[in-house]
Amino acid sequence: MEYYLSDENLKNDAFFHGQISSSPEGYVPIQTFLNCNKIIKLGATTEQIQQAVELASSIELSSEKDAIRRKNNKPVPVLRSKKVYITFDKDCEIGKQENVVLFVPHILVFKTTQDMFFKGRDLERKIKKKLVIDIPYVKVGKKNGYLVFNKLEADLEALEDLIKTGIKIDKFSIDLSELGQEESQGWLKANRAQLEAALKQKYQYAVIKEKTDKKFGLDENYGPVTLDGKTFKDVRELKNQLKLIICKTRNGEVLKENDFNFVKALVKYHNKGEEKLKDLVSIQVDTNPKFPATRCFFVVKSDGARDDFSFHKCLEDFIESQKSTQTA
Repeated sequence: MEYYLSDENLKNDAFFHGQISSSPEGYVPIQTFLNCNKIIKLGATTEQIQQAVELASSIELSSEKDAIRRKNNKPVPVLRSKKVYITFDKDCEIGKQENVVLFVPHILVFKTTQDMFFKGRDLERKIKKKLVIDIPYVKVGKKNGYLVFNKLEADLEALEDLIKTGIKIDKFSIDLSELGQEESQGWLKANRAQLEAALKQKYQYAVIKEKTDKKFGLDENYGPVTLDGKTFKDVRELKNQLKLIICKTRNGEVLKENDFNFVKALVKYHNKGEEKLKDLVSIQVDTNPKFPATRCFFVVKSDGARDDFSFHKCLEDFIESQKSTQTA
């Protein structure tokens, strides 16, 4: 509820911006919130919303408790006039709309042979000077990282020269390379939220998305679910358990027995589960070979071969199997 009426949301949300602006006292009826998709999905009632708002610090109830406003009728921020649409299709129709800026992600990977102790903004300034372009997203790891800019604004010849020569910051020699189309799409899928946040902060854009019809997605509210004898209230809780295993395991470390059996039970739901489980001796956590800034699970075979896999894909197939069983 606080987010709906926050500065960050109201900079982009024309609907709630208009609701507040049209009310002299800044109140929005609770019934309006009850019609929001997220509230409907939660199944929240009027009473639950009232109780939540009474505990909140930035919003308050009306005296009749039938409407909500920003604390002390705080003025709304200026609505962002421009919107940005992220796509790899530079000719898409959405980009031709008035006040829509097309952002075609061009993703560079940078690497060094020693740990990097400089900050992202140092690299950003260097490359910005070389290419004369804004760079909204930079992520620096120990020996590698990513930077992203709008391909439509880039001098591609200057970029080609930069990749050939590399770049130096203090004593660090940095090699640059471009992600291919398929790898770029994978990177964007994994890091879209961070890129959107960077674009909002850098340019004060509102980010828009084209609506798509998904045949099946990760239904995190589905539950309860049981895996390897452990029951979770919903898929979100199961997903968090898998994240916890990754977080507590060092790169290259083999999972201990309980965690190994738990993750192994999930692997069989992978669309190549039989292949991945064949000759399996252990499961490790390590950096993703395609996206070194992220970490994932690897199955390790008896001959020492390793094969990474996405637990998200396993979860999707796991949920689908659970729903199919219930239907049957």
